[in-house]
Amino acid sequence: MVAQPDLSHVGLTDLRKIGDGGFGSVYAARQAAFEREVAVKVLDAKIHDPSVRARFERECRALGKLSAHPNIVTVFDSGFTQDRPYLVMEFVKGGSLADRVSTSGKVRAQQATSAGVSLAGAIETAHRSGVLHRDVKPENVLLSDYGAPLLADFGIARLDGGPSTTTTGKVTTSIAHAAPEIFDAGAPAANWDTYALGSTLFTVLAGRYAFVEEGVEMLAILRRIFDYPVPDLRPEGVPDPLADIIERSMAKKPDDRYASALGLGRALQQLQRDQGWSVTPLLVPGEPPEGEAPDPVVETVAATRFLSPEELATPAPIPDWGTDRPGRSSAFTPGASPPQQSTPPPRQPTPPPRQPTPPPRQPTPPPRQPQPPTAPVPTYVPAGPQQFAQPQPPGYPQPPYPQQFGPPVAPKKSSSAGKGCLIAFLILVGFYVLGVIATLIGQSQGF
Repeated sequence: MVAQPDLSHVGLTDLRKIGDGGFGSVYAARQAAFEREVAVKVLDAKIHDPSVRARFERECRALGKLSAHPNIVTVFDSGFTQDRPYLVMEFVKGGSLADRVSTSGKVRAQQATSAGVSLAGAIETAHRSGVLHRDVKPENVLLSDYGAPLLADFGIARLDGGPSTTTTGKVTTSIAHAAPEIFDAGAPAANWDTYALGSTLFTVLAGRYAFVEEGVEMLAILRRIFDYPVPDLRPEGVPDPLADIIERSMAKKPDDRYASALGLGRALQQLQRDQGWSVTPLLVPGEPPEGEAPDPVVETVAATRFLSPEELATPAPIPDWGTDRPGRSSAFTPGASPPQQSTPPPRQPTPPPRQPTPPPRQPTPPPRQPQPPTAPVPTYVPAGPQQFAQPQPPGYPQPPYPQQFGPPVAPKKSSSAGKGCLIAFLILVGFYVLGVIATLIGQSQGF
């Protein structure tokens, strides 16, 4: 039994074991510097070879770059304690995908497909960074508080000196998801993780391993892995397209599988479209997620085709849609060319424009009653020899200005003094005229 490590020198306290894996133990610890709870995985095997240590440190740096992926567990720190490597990761309280199957049973096809797309994006991102997982299984898929799958334990299985995936006469969980060529001791390949992802999806859909059974000897297990076909998932209620995808990803020959985790993820996305399910984004740097709605502006520009000069010079024919109009029966199929008619229907003459409706006639007012005789009202005349108009005859309508400008003003009478001044002025003018005439006569007579 491996003793619990002491990591107080790196700021990790209150360690408590929360699980055991094929390569080590997992502890929950408190990181006082950040006031948070973290998970620490410590390998059981000790590593003394300096070259192995150097490779572990290089892979830890690669894992630091992968931590930005939303479906990969974030790694905070790494190191060695008593020659045993450890990784400090984020603490995920939702448990693993294996815990979900053991407590709640099989996962529905739609949920498993969505998880497969997310994990395929995480695996493809790791492969492009030069990191192989080599231990993809439900136990290493953690569930966040929001239900998102998170791939954990990157790089642990690649360390030399770790325990073998087999034990005497028995098998560990990792063998249940191992590709056949792994037992040939060949060079690690990316399609190993692709096979393991398909096997993981099989396990959560069926609630059991594809080739492993408890208590079965190793030779019988290996024979199944090498020779037996993938068990049929269709009796479990799995749709045919999803069963086909899993069978291809778990093919015996590597060339018969998907070329990459990206190809597997794209196949799962197409399945979601065909089934009418929500399409899960496939998050890989430099690749379109294909789970998001396309930009209409980008799609329109990309689909734009410019006409050649010959096409511009040729007038476009006017299509005759015949009876394929709203409200008429037709066997026209959407997407097909419109049917042609031998003779187009005659155009109806355009009706004359409607005349505007005249406004309703106003009722004829009753005849006006004659006004009683009133006192004559003088009228002001602005021009002419007379300054005051004669009074109006009786019964004549009165003008409106007396009501608008107040009562009429009576004309002022001329005084006798004014008349005398006028007579005197006229006499002076007469004398002046006579004087002028006499002067003119005298000049003509020679006086």
